[in-house]
Amino acid sequence: MAAPAVLFRHHTIAGLVHDPITKVPDDTWGDVTGTITSRRTYGKGVGLRVVLAVTDDRGATVVATLDADRLRHIPPFLTARDARVQVRGLVRRLDGMPPTITAAGIAPADA
Repeated sequence: MAAPAVLFRHHTIAGLVHDPITKVPDDTWGDVTGTITSRRTYGKGVGLRVVLAVTDDRGATVVATLDADRLRHIPPFLTARDARVQVRGLVRRLDGMPPTITAAGIAPADA
């Protein structure tokens, strides 16, 4: 049995919906809420990138990436392991890979 996909909240013609991220088209703007379960840092300076694994309440995980420009505006505690966050951004896919979120922002999740 395949693992569940993270539910991605986004707007459609029908209004605000929660769809499995695997069903959401590329370049769709929306958000996912969950807990950071892994954090990796790559590069330095303007080439800095952080890759986060965000796991939702159902146990499904999605990868979110943040570049140096975004990281400058985000307090470090919001990208720490075990932080409960809402990640906003665009769905992206690379050939043969599961969908990821190119994050435009990250905020504390509502309790």
